[in-house]
Amino acid sequence: VRSGEMGLLLVALLVAVGTVTSISLFVDRLQSALLEESSNFLAADRQISSSRVIPEDFVVQAQQRGLKTAQTLVFPSMVFAGDLNQLVSVKAVDETYPLRGELIVGTQPFQRGAPTDAVPAPGTIWLDSRLFPAMNVALGDTLEVGMAELTIAKVLVAEPDRGGSFFDLGPRLLMNLQDVAATEVVQPGSRLSYRLLLSGNETELESLREALPLKPNFTWISVRESSPRIGRALDRAESFLLLGGLLGVLLAGIAVGLSAHRYAQRHFDHVGVLKTLGATRGLREAGSACESRIKVRRIMPVSYTHLRAHETGRNVVCRRGLEKKTGGGGGGGGGGGGG
Repeated sequence: VRSGEMGLLLVALLVAVGTVTSISLFVDRLQSALLEESSNFLAADRQISSSRVIPEDFVVQAQQRGLKTAQTLVFPSMVFAGDLNQLVSVKAVDETYPLRGELIVGTQPFQRGAPTDAVPAPGTIWLDSRLFPAMNVALGDTLEVGMAELTIAKVLVAEPDRGGSFFDLGPRLLMNLQDVAATEVVQPGSRLSYRLLLSGNETELESLREALPLKPNFTWISVRESSPRIGRALDRAESFLLLGGLLGVLLAGIAVGLSAHRYAQRHFDHVGVLKTLGATRGLREAGSACESRIKVRRIMPVSYTHLRAHETGRNVVCRRGLEKKTGGGGGGGGGGGGG
């Protein structure tokens, strides 16, 4: 270490380990952030979707694992305001919706809104801006949804999980899940999409997926399944991040290799001399340590006779190696004998 080469090698190794660790942590955090932001497109981490009612046992098992749950029901329906009617995409939600992302509402159609943590109260609905001129209504008016009359409370500007499925083709009408029974629109043969939204630890989510009897009536949905375009973007991002981590490992390996090569090249001659004299590996290491100590103390005026008088058995190989390299051992020995 005192000679410098080993110190440089240790520094290179520390820098390599620090670089790889930093890149790995950065890649992991960035990947987690990408997945979390992508979950906003589902309003959850996972969804269970079906045309049948979600069994209560599914909700119980999810909550037992510490997962957050929310339920939605999406279906197309006609709504009426006097003599006007319009086909809309109705979404009924419970009080915990959404689990990811946020609803944005406003007080005027076609204007920017603000995020909200609430959902439509029972007896009220939120309408897409396009429905206000189409139905010639304003806030506070009522719309007929099936057999129920519901009051327009707010303008729905955006929702996190608005997709492009058949159920989402028309303008959105958001209502409370408790009002669905009063509308009487859910009948045999109705086009319904029940969804159980899940959010929580990835391990618990996978455990729930394995425990639930999903097939053939229920579909487990992640971000990749819900939107192939988003799935492809996530795959490309993960590949890029993994490539960045691999590049960091390669650069760290090159740095350590160069330092080790410099250290080894510096000691080729010395080790070669010791091996020629028949030194074992342990003696070679002791000789290297001895040489380092002698180099450090080179400024001290010490006679060859003094070294011979005080040398120990483990330093004999060191002395012979140095005599071989300098070629002055014989003269020094003669001088010592004359003294």
